[in-house]
Amino acid sequence: MADFAYDAGNPETIDRSEEKTITVTGGCPPFIWTVAGTGFTLQNSTTIGRTNALIADATACGMAAMTVTDTWSDIAAYVRALLAEPRALLFGDHEIENWKKQACMDISSKALCYETSDLITLVENQLEYAKPSGCIKIYACLRGGPGWIQHFDNTNWETYPLGMYGTDQPVWDGSQWVFAPENPIGDLDELGTWVESYRPTKIRLTIAAEGGGSGPFVVALYDTNDDVLVGDADYTSLDELTITWGDYDIGYLSFEAGIGGYEITNIEFYITTQPDKGLMKIHPRQVGHASEMKSGPPEFYYDFAGRLGFYPVCDAANAGKNVTVLFSRLTDDICNIPIEYRLYAVLYVLYRALIKARKYASARIIVKIYLRNLLFQRQDLYERGVDTREMMKLLDK
Repeated sequence: MADFAYDAGNPETIDRSEEKTITVTGGCPPFIWTVAGTGFTLQNSTTIGRTNALIADATACGMAAMTVTDTWSDIAAYVRALLAEPRALLFGDHEIENWKKQACMDISSKALCYETSDLITLVENQLEYAKPSGCIKIYACLRGGPGWIQHFDNTNWETYPLGMYGTDQPVWDGSQWVFAPENPIGDLDELGTWVESYRPTKIRLTIAAEGGGSGPFVVALYDTNDDVLVGDADYTSLDELTITWGDYDIGYLSFEAGIGGYEITNIEFYITTQPDKGLMKIHPRQVGHASEMKSGPPEFYYDFAGRLGFYPVCDAANAGKNVTVLFSRLTDDICNIPIEYRLYAVLYVLYRALIKARKYASARIIVKIYLRNLLFQRQDLYERGVDTREMMKLLDK
């Protein structure tokens, strides 16, 4: 989880009868906002999102002093209050932080409460795919869907011996694009695998600097007419850039760093296509019997041994399209735990602290409360019934 901070791009001044957006970064929602000063108010006192509107009326004057409280990332304060230990005497903050992460892993695995979705891109003539990382339980698979699509390797991009500045270009090493230490500048030319008139809304890149390189990283995406679609003169890895399309398709990506010696380890585009059909769950033994079709768009899925199978197998016309997977995921981030479960993270950390303090009787009481509440919440909010025979029934051939 990123450190909780006031965004550096926030406005420094506001006029009378004006409204301006204030942003915080990092931290864990919900956020509690307050403001002090003559004629100043806030649009919301509590937000789930990281923005709020500061409003100055016609009488506003002087300074607006704002306070934003991150309500859940500082579990250490809750635990120390319960233990009557205001300072780090027996328990270091790093220990409590580790216990908090363990609590999130335990809660998300037992309660299945971190529900999310991911995309799997279909490959021609491929039956099975790896399940999404951290997947505990799959609830449904839907054909299509919005999300990030990888367009990254040397089947999508190529380089030239010399770039526009006469420098050596990045090299594909089998898993990433590598910029040598003497080479801070380069470009990647799209190979023509781009579908005509394909218009994703955003791009993001993963940049590593294991070779000693450093920023600022300058990134620009051009179309085939050499017009800039999006650019950033101070790019940070995984920043999402919104693409403004014209009349032309994608052309090439241009890179520049302060110091060479870095790697591009992923290039992704965000698409907004909505799911158009739910897939029926089958048993692996039903593959080949569930449909007369041997290839085409998937109609069925199965889940076995860490793999997802989609049947019929994908044909050339559907290669590159997506399946949206709805599932519960393992997480160690408190921000991914639903609000109604976060109190139990405090109980877990308190239990671990009591064990370290050798207060075993108190620890047993706390862990019983913790487990009983998790079981109740899972049954009440997240337990899924077993699929009935009617739900599993296949259409007659």
